[in-house]
Amino acid sequence: MGTINYIIKYPLSAFIYISVVVGTTFLSSIASRTQKEKKQRVLLLIIVLVLSLVSGFRGPSVGTDTARYLRHIRNLQSNTSRTSFSTEPGLGFLSMFTSVLIKDPQFTLVVIALIINGLIILRLWKLKSQISFSFAVFIYTTTYYAMTFSGIRQWLAISIIFFGSKYIFELKYSKFVFSVLIASLFHNSAILALILLPLDMLTSKLKYRKQKVMFSLLLLLAPFLVGGLLLVDSRSNLLSQYSGYVQYIGLSKSTGVMVWIRILMGLLVCECLKRESLPDSSFTFKIFNIYILGLLVSVPGHYVPNLSRIGWYFTIFETIMFGIIAHNRRQKMSFLLTVFIGGFSVLVFVLELAGSGRGHVPYIPFWK
Repeated sequence: MGTINYIIKYPLSAFIYISVVVGTTFLSSIASRTQKEKKQRVLLLIIVLVLSLVSGFRGPSVGTDTARYLRHIRNLQSNTSRTSFSTEPGLGFLSMFTSVLIKDPQFTLVVIALIINGLIILRLWKLKSQISFSFAVFIYTTTYYAMTFSGIRQWLAISIIFFGSKYIFELKYSKFVFSVLIASLFHNSAILALILLPLDMLTSKLKYRKQKVMFSLLLLLAPFLVGGLLLVDSRSNLLSQYSGYVQYIGLSKSTGVMVWIRILMGLLVCECLKRESLPDSSFTFKIFNIYILGLLVSVPGHYVPNLSRIGWYFTIFETIMFGIIAHNRRQKMSFLLTVFIGGFSVLVFVLELAGSGRGHVPYIPFWK
C-alpha cells in the first residue's frame, strides 16, 4: 500500500492552509507599508483572528493530541478529574477562567489560539522597523503554525517567552524571569529559557553594569537554583515527567534531513552576517546567537525522537532572524539567502501538508 498524499486526497484542507499562509502574508505586507495606525491595528487584528479561528475551530481529529486536550479541559471545567498535567496548573487556571465566560472546551481552545498567535504576531510587529514583518509572518505560518495545533501547553509557554524576550533586549531581566515563570505554569520545560539571560550578557561582553551585577548573581545562586530544582523535582516530578524525550535513542526520520538542511542554512546566515553589514548589528548578533542555540539543541532530534521540541523555545527566533535577512534583501547575498529560505519554507510546508506531518490534515471543523 503506497503512502497517502493528503494534498490530493483532501484538496479543500490544503486550500485552507495555503489560503492562511497567502492571506496573512499579504495582509502583513500591507500592514507594514501603511502609515495609518488605525489601519495597521485593523490589519493586525484580522491576521491574528484568521490564524486563531482556523486553529481554534479545529475539530478533535486535527492535531496529534487535540482530542486529549479537549477531554482534559472538559474534565477540568466539570471538576470531574484533575489528574492530568497535575504539576502544571496553568492550563487548569485558563480553563476555569474561560468557563466563567463560556463553559465549553472549544471556546477555551479558541482563547488558547488567540494567546499563542496574538503574542507571536505582536512580538514580530514590534520589530517591524528591524525586520521584514511580512516575511517573518510567512516563516511562522509555513513552518510553525501547524505545530501549534499540537502540544498546546508548550506552545503557550513558547509564545509567552517569545513575547517576553523583548525584556532581555531592554535589559529588564527581572521581567523576563517573570515571563519564564508564567510560561512554566503551562510547561515546566520553559525554565530552560533562562539560559537566554547569560547568553545575552556574554554576547554583550558584560558591557553594562546591570549585566555584570546580574551575571554575578547568577553565578552565586546557580548551585542553589539547581539544587532547588532537583529537590522540587524529587517531590513533584517537575522535570522528570519529560524524561521520555530522551528515553528512546534511535534514528528519527521525521527530523533528521530537515535538521541538517537547517544547519546548512545557519552556516549561510553566518556567512551572510560576515560579508554584509546589517543595521543594528548588536541586535542582529544577539538574535543570531539565540537562533544558533536553537539549532544546536535541535540537532540531537536526529537521534532522539521528540528532543527537538526542547529547541522550539529558541528556533522560533528564526522568524526574527530570517526577517532581518529579508529586510536587508537589497544586498546580493541577503537577497539570495532570502530566496533560499523562502523556497525551503515552502518545501517544508508542502511536505507537511502532503504527509500530514502535524496531524493537521484533513482539516475538519469542530461542528462536523
